[in-house]
Amino acid sequence: MRGLRGVVLLTICLSIGASAQLAARFHLNKDTYSIGEPLMFTLEIKNPTPDTVSLFPKAVGKCSDAFNFTMSGPGPACSVPWDPGCTDDTVELPAGETYTAEWPLDFWYHVTRAGSYSVDISRPIRYSTLKGGIQSLAVSSRLTLQVVPADPAQIEQSLQKFHADLQSPDNLVRHTALDVLATTAPDYFYDEALRLARDPDPFNVEHAVGGLGRMNTPEARQVLAEVITTRKIEGNDDEQSARCHAIESLGNSGDATYVPFLEPYVPRADTCEGLYAMAAIAKLGKGSVVPLLQTQLQSPVQKQRWWAIRALRITNSPDAVDAIITALRDKDPEIRAHAATSLTELTGHSVTKRGVPTPTPLQLENLWLAWWHNHKNSTTIIDYPGELCHMS
Repeated sequence: MRGLRGVVLLTICLSIGASAQLAARFHLNKDTYSIGEPLMFTLEIKNPTPDTVSLFPKAVGKCSDAFNFTMSGPGPACSVPWDPGCTDDTVELPAGETYTAEWPLDFWYHVTRAGSYSVDISRPIRYSTLKGGIQSLAVSSRLTLQVVPADPAQIEQSLQKFHADLQSPDNLVRHTALDVLATTAPDYFYDEALRLARDPDPFNVEHAVGGLGRMNTPEARQVLAEVITTRKIEGNDDEQSARCHAIESLGNSGDATYVPFLEPYVPRADTCEGLYAMAAIAKLGKGSVVPLLQTQLQSPVQKQRWWAIRALRITNSPDAVDAIITALRDKDPEIRAHAATSLTELTGHSVTKRGVPTPTPLQLENLWLAWWHNHKNSTTIIDYPGELCHMS
């Protein structure tokens, strides 16, 4: 177990029994990091109770515990949510033992400036006991991260260690090394990423996809397309995830020549392919793909319609406003709310006011139609902020 080296100002515990608590915190693994070195942090959960606790049980209708991150420092503050989906396996934590898991902050933040950064991390974590059923533990920590100018020798030493860990028999150690390959230094691991993208293990493929996406060379994009077209998807969640993240990486590449390649995946509402493909072509095709995305607003699958609205917002196109307005009368209230929020994000305007009765869906649609008719030519569309915070 690593000791606390970063500055942690807040740890929240939740009672399990009359005299024992399950305690959790996030902490940094070092006081100081060099620019270019993996910025590692750890989630630590202690079980001082007399009973075994099950971490990350799957709750009916909800399979993820979303992280929230906020970082502030020399540059502007930046906040990102992260929904890991159903990726956490249930872990049995015996009495008196501690669970730890490492991640690089580089998943969410790209730090290029030396300085002192304040990082807030929070996450609700489900756990279960024999007597209490599934319960929730709220974990929230504030960390102080010191980043200094690049030290080539220190960076090389750190990356050599993670490179060696790719061969570790310990799955957790190897997983951390794969995370670093996928996020922090993909150029250092470029040959390994090309090799692992064709590995039989889809878990390795998914991490290789992350690294190749960040490298974003013509060769890397060709391999990403190969992953999408050659990996099987039926009956294997890891295979599906690898394919879908390859679609996502192509969407982040800026290479619009891949729009025709990705368009056939858009209607696949029964897998993540369709969802990721909509976002990918939105980033690459901008206004040219609005008509295709608008057709997905008629999908009988609620999730497909929700992602179509998100993708329309990502296009940063005035035409997307007209398309999203049509979703304000969707039969699903969650879709209607998502459409209204996306319109405000795109235009910087809201047609409703506090203290005024909530309009009906038809009234809200008419309010937006009237406002957009009068302001379409003078409104500056607000760019989608993206998923990675650049602290520079």
